[in-house]
Amino acid sequence: MDMATNVKIMPSEGIYPYLGERMSYAREYLGLSREESAQKLGLNLVKFCDIEEGREKVSDEILSKISETFNRSINWLTLSQGLPESELAKSFTPLPTDFTYKDLGEFQAFEQVIESMSQSSKESDGLKKLNANLSESNFVDALHQELGTYQSSLDYGYVDIIDAIFRLGVTLIFRPLKGLGSVLSLERTSGVMLSVSRSMNELRFASASALSWLIEIHKLKEKKSQKAWYSLVSESKLCKSDRENLKHSLYLLLPDFLLSELQTKFKWSNTDLTNPVNMYQASLRLGASYALTVKAYLRSNCITISQAKTLLKEDLLGIKRAIIGGYLPYDIEKANVWLLTEKEEGTVIRANQNDVFVIKLKENRSAGYTWDYSELQKEGIVILSDENIRLEERVVGAPSLRSVIASTAMLKDGDYVLEESCPWPRITKKTNKVTIPFRRQPSYRTGLFSSESQNSKSLAV
Repeated sequence: MDMATNVKIMPSEGIYPYLGERMSYAREYLGLSREESAQKLGLNLVKFCDIEEGREKVSDEILSKISETFNRSINWLTLSQGLPESELAKSFTPLPTDFTYKDLGEFQAFEQVIESMSQSSKESDGLKKLNANLSESNFVDALHQELGTYQSSLDYGYVDIIDAIFRLGVTLIFRPLKGLGSVLSLERTSGVMLSVSRSMNELRFASASALSWLIEIHKLKEKKSQKAWYSLVSESKLCKSDRENLKHSLYLLLPDFLLSELQTKFKWSNTDLTNPVNMYQASLRLGASYALTVKAYLRSNCITISQAKTLLKEDLLGIKRAIIGGYLPYDIEKANVWLLTEKEEGTVIRANQNDVFVIKLKENRSAGYTWDYSELQKEGIVILSDENIRLEERVVGAPSLRSVIASTAMLKDGDYVLEESCPWPRITKKTNKVTIPFRRQPSYRTGLFSSESQNSKSLAV
């Protein structure tokens, strides 16, 4: 259907009372600056600003370009007044419990953008290729075959589920929502809207849940209406309301091959996985919540139902305190506590701003060998606590355990080498090294997601 239907554009008049205001809203919704928008429209910045501020008339051609650039209908751009609240409420009831009335406006804008994209773009083949013969056993295999992400998941230790959605041709938008997000499936295209105010673990699970639902809805497309909404909820609520979606979301986010790879790297037996500290550390490296990680290892038959129930009863704050010992940061409830040992060699650490490292390495201090943290300190790591624990009290000169607690708030992305130092030359013994690739956990600004926005780690608002 022509987006200009029911609107008669008069070039001689060419100026609309709310056009500039709506242009500004649509531009900010997509996360575009004035400079970027002017470039997309082929206008100089001065003329664009004049149009957005209501000082410049617009021709049919420019109005059409504005409509295409901001994915809004000409009707919406040129209406003399907004939709009444009663009409808005009527379109989006019943409202999910996680959302506020303010989120209704976000739903409406999201729908307009996705519908506009549906009219102007070709149907994506990405989801279609995943629909055939999807079952519990090959659900993830089909995804990795389509995206070619198997090796990258092994290299980085987790499935980049947000980028996977984008690469499948699904429109992804970040917005300031109280709720977690929503999914809209249309005949020709689909979109996912996520909240910028949620944690990365929540966003990753929500993305897996969204992708699971989209694949299912595409399989049932002939039995469904052309438009279908799905409200994303937290994993605890989804456990009760949609077990099938939870099962598929787990396979997408925490596939068996990644669970096995992590277990092999750290030389954890199945018995080791019953230790809540090890399970918590596994969750950090896999980029999922502690509870989801327990359920994933239960699904892969590495732990029993009884062991899983015992692990899920553990208090997460208590696990952190057990790792960190006597030093307690004021924000330990919000911070992740990473336990790093020599097994960490080469593992990519994706930390949040307030996370804490507890680095425990064997040290032969009596022979002159000590771990040197000076280079790390130059790069921004802050030592909060440093102690040496004797491993064998009765043995003179026995190795000790160097335990360092450090803040990473000022540490930048990089591959850091922690190396032993010795004050005098040694011929018979090489010093030990541990390489720790450090990457700050990305966050997202409001607007359309793209690979470029992910790589630049744009900040959430």
